[in-house]
Amino acid sequence: MFVKVLISAYESGNFATALRKWKPLAEQGDAAVQFNLGILYRLGKGLPQDDKPMLT
Repeated sequence: MFVKVLISAYESGNFATALRKWKPLAEQGDAAVQFNLGILYRLGKGLPQDDKPMLT
């Protein structure tokens, strides 16, 4: 049931909720959640926008 809520938040585009709920599970070592959290970070979904240029 809880997993369905998490997937539903992601699929509905509510990335901030998905991020907030997935992060504690990822920190507890859930590999599947860590993978999904990595996707959110990679795509920049659910994160505050940072328009500062990257430092090289």
